[in-house]
Amino acid sequence: MFQVFKVFSVTLFWITFAYSQSMLNSLGMGNPGLYKDVASAGLSSSGLIPGYRNDISIMNPSTWASSRYTLFSSTLNGVSRFIHSENIENQHSNLNWMAFIVPFKDNYAFGIGFFPYTDFNIKYNSGEQLSSKNENTFLGTEALYYSGGVSSLRFAFGFPLKSFGKGGWALDLLFGSMRSQKSIEIDDETYIVNRRKMINGIESKLFLSSNEFIILSYRLNLFLNLGFTFRNFTAEVLSYQPFIDINNNSIHDISLIDFPGIDRSQPPTSTHYNNFYRPIDINLGIRMKSKSDLYYFNEWGIWKNNKKSGNELFDFGDAISTKFSFSQGLIRYSKEFPQNILDKFYWRTGYSISQLEFQNNFRLVDQIDLSFGLGLPFGKYGNQIDIAYVYTKLNGGYLINESVNSVQIGLTIGDIWFVKRRNR
Repeated sequence: MFQVFKVFSVTLFWITFAYSQSMLNSLGMGNPGLYKDVASAGLSSSGLIPGYRNDISIMNPSTWASSRYTLFSSTLNGVSRFIHSENIENQHSNLNWMAFIVPFKDNYAFGIGFFPYTDFNIKYNSGEQLSSKNENTFLGTEALYYSGGVSSLRFAFGFPLKSFGKGGWALDLLFGSMRSQKSIEIDDETYIVNRRKMINGIESKLFLSSNEFIILSYRLNLFLNLGFTFRNFTAEVLSYQPFIDINNNSIHDISLIDFPGIDRSQPPTSTHYNNFYRPIDINLGIRMKSKSDLYYFNEWGIWKNNKKSGNELFDFGDAISTKFSFSQGLIRYSKEFPQNILDKFYWRTGYSISQLEFQNNFRLVDQIDLSFGLGLPFGKYGNQIDIAYVYTKLNGGYLINESVNSVQIGLTIGDIWFVKRRNR
């Protein structure tokens, strides 16, 4: 078996994607903050501004106590991504957000949420000039395949803040794994190295929602979110013994098929990493009510990773370091006593502009989101069905040039469980 090393001259280079995912997924911890409930997606909001109801955001615990009912909310997301540089379109669907919210004692609420934090799914292929120890040079094909991601289990609590408004606190338990497979094909033989990376950490978020106040006859609300690392992120990497994939099925088989077979391979070696990821973020939003019952909002946000992602843990040796965002939108909430069919719906639209910076170079990626959403309440206890369409454009040069169309459908079921005893 050759011991193979890369050289700097690359003779052929191409990228393909096995999933509807971005090249950004291969850089460090990926691109966090993409997953939202359907109402927030329809506004292009981070989830800070109430979108589900006039005073409730599924993603903002400081607004939960305003609900009169216990709520269970879920969102299904369907995505179509077109990579312009390769003329490739991929599609996938996933469960975006799940939340169970219980208000109690009029001014308090508790909730549990589960949602994806970031994706690692990507497949990278390249034809490169490779050399062995005896200086022989030959052309080989290298492929790197990632699968997996990090999920968040959220425990959150909403509480009053006297005359100011309401507050919220969330603890996000982040956990997940990535399976990576690097294969090199040389002279019709495929050499494979498998690794598994298990990542976990804890983030904490504080939320503030002000009471309504009036300036120049306009009714305003302020919203604030501050997030920080509560427990440092750690990673354990299991590195398995390389093998020759004789039957080319990308699976490590027994000795009769592959060499060495899985039955004769050494146990994986374990390596631990710390202090590679320490994000902080802050979002500020303001909502204004016009005289025509139309609400207008602005939102500003910054996300920053205060640690560098090293080459030892991540194969591409780069990561998003800073993300700036600005969004605006319009909301027309459903009326409790509608006079026509239009008054029965929640109407949402907005746009968001983001700029991504990277830790090891000066390139920038611009992201633009345009969105539209509808919501229709039904039943007695806060039931609602929502739909949102989001168009996203990512542009960062030749390698990152993507168009994304996503449709989200959400269902929220409400009841009076834990709020008050049912009438018999």
